[in-house]
Amino acid sequence: MPADPTFLSLVLVDRSAFDRTISRILNYERESRMKYRYRPCLLATSTVLIGAMTASASAQWVSFSNQTNNRIQSSSTAFTTSDFEERDYSYGDLNNNGWIDLVAMRKQPGTSTGRRVNRLFMNENGVLVDRTVEYASAVNQSMLPGGATDEGFLTETNDRDSVLSDLNNNGWLDLVTATTISNGQPKHIGYPRVYMNLGADSNGDWQGLIFENDRIPLMEAMPHMPRFCAVDAGDLTGNGYADLYFGDYDGGLAGGGAPMTLDFNDRILINDGNAFFADESTQRVQNTSWLNTAFASAVVIADMNDNGRNDIVRVNSLGGYQTGIFYNSSNEGFFNQLQNAVGSSPYYVAVADLNNNGRLDMVSARDGSDRVDFNQGPGFTGQVNWSGQNLPQSNGFRSNITIADLNNNGFKDIWISDMDVDLLNCSNGANIANIYRNNNGNNFSADDGNISGAANLRNTFDAAIFDINGNGWNDIVQARCSNAGAGKGTTVWMNNPTFGINIGLGSIPSTVDADDEIALQFTVRAFGSGTLDTDSVTFFYSVDGGSFQSITATSIGSDDFEVVLTDVPCESTVRYYVVAQLDNGFELAAPVGAELSPNELTVGDCDDPADPCPADLTGSGVVNVFDLLELLGDWGACEGCPADLNGDGVVNVFDLLDLLGAWGSCD
Repeated sequence: MPADPTFLSLVLVDRSAFDRTISRILNYERESRMKYRYRPCLLATSTVLIGAMTASASAQWVSFSNQTNNRIQSSSTAFTTSDFEERDYSYGDLNNNGWIDLVAMRKQPGTSTGRRVNRLFMNENGVLVDRTVEYASAVNQSMLPGGATDEGFLTETNDRDSVLSDLNNNGWLDLVTATTISNGQPKHIGYPRVYMNLGADSNGDWQGLIFENDRIPLMEAMPHMPRFCAVDAGDLTGNGYADLYFGDYDGGLAGGGAPMTLDFNDRILINDGNAFFADESTQRVQNTSWLNTAFASAVVIADMNDNGRNDIVRVNSLGGYQTGIFYNSSNEGFFNQLQNAVGSSPYYVAVADLNNNGRLDMVSARDGSDRVDFNQGPGFTGQVNWSGQNLPQSNGFRSNITIADLNNNGFKDIWISDMDVDLLNCSNGANIANIYRNNNGNNFSADDGNISGAANLRNTFDAAIFDINGNGWNDIVQARCSNAGAGKGTTVWMNNPTFGINIGLGSIPSTVDADDEIALQFTVRAFGSGTLDTDSVTFFYSVDGGSFQSITATSIGSDDFEVVLTDVPCESTVRYYVVAQLDNGFELAAPVGAELSPNELTVGDCDDPADPCPADLTGSGVVNVFDLLELLGDWGACEGCPADLNGDGVVNVFDLLDLLGAWGSCD
């Protein structure tokens, strides 16, 4: 499921008052289907979002261009343009290089038993490259039962949902899947799967993900299998570690040709601090009947009533409390209130702060009109009061929701995919996916951003919305089914910026001479409707792995800027990046990833520079009779002495001639 919203480039700099004001939103901010986008706190101790806009920025709407052929690559089109399997996207920076990567959970469409392999697309300088074999096929064999085999993503599973989260707080994103109808399969195939991030090796190279079967406990006796449809991760107990909530199909509904043998209902799994989980479902809710669901198609973990404790939002499409919020009590980790939040017939839900008031609002895809409900704050009991409005041009029975700021005006927009993922065939009637433009947080209008017509918007399972090419604008990866037409399984829509910043660092050399002052020059240029704030251009640098320091750059004419580094040791390595801002609040860093993936330059060695006046043997600044006397005093063999001006090991007439040739002031 998604992750944190505003997924624009992250830059690690000093935390500001802005961060403190909306820290709760940044720690959750899951724009879309609640898959992990960005959770800034995972990347460093202090972060700010780069590419984000202030709410007062330009409200000009967006347009997109289809760049699928240039932006996503695999050895087989069966995993890109000809992939018509049901896909569920998660995205985040898996290798901590500042580029957002894409995970695709794949299964046979609809409520079915059809297992498929999953795919991992790593973002390589703005191109999503299939690296499943290299980075997502490792397995901890010691955690498999005797004789069992597994190949990670290359093993066919029936995964319907996933979430990226740092499960062991080591600064690297891990992956959890929600696995559905898998009758007759062993636990490592039919249960949710945890892929731990192996981090970097001693050379700094990312090692990928590894599947570890033992991290999810056996919840019921074999051969019974869960039928989970949704998962989210978040700290439920207040100990700082991400726990898991799984939403369950009802057995009567989700047969898929394989009748249920035991109804698992929803499950709450608690993290022991080492990313091993225990099933504490019945111990964590006041009434265990709250966990009984007829079709839990979406779940979210977030602090809805702003009391500093994460709550659980769960869609139960065909039962009671259809959009239920489990409120976390003062005894953190125990849920003692359940609110039926926004009425009947929901099919999917996502949350984000839509009007920039610091509270998490809710978007629901429903059987009837889709809906936005604004969080009015908690009442006396701690339950949120809601005020809602229906979204225009919505025909119901739609699914995955992605929330992100598409036009960089500081307000988050909404994408709702049109496919009813419970259907076995690729048919959705007259429905199309909709993009809803956020009009300054007050209302929404349907606007497709020139992805025009049913031909482009129909038959969509899911959409991943994030900045693919690092220009500060969110792009769209669209997952579609077979009725979309040949070559349209996966489509990549690149945002056409209406304003932005180009930062050119190519004039900074990779090696510079050692000096008391090192001058570096680069270019920063605004384009479109924005104007560059020249005072905002800042050069961040770190010497030999130390903490980053900042220097405000000096404009030296046109688009050129300069900084002067002082007291940088010789034979040192300087890592650096540049941040600049427009007058409308848009901010960008270069290179992409900033502190995560800075550029480097090497300072030269410590050899003493050539003496500009070697005949001044006394160091007076003048070559005169006193230097002549010094030279005559060293006459003869004198290896390495200063008076041997030509370095031949002897002070003789040739050195005398050199001294006389330099007679007078050294200036």
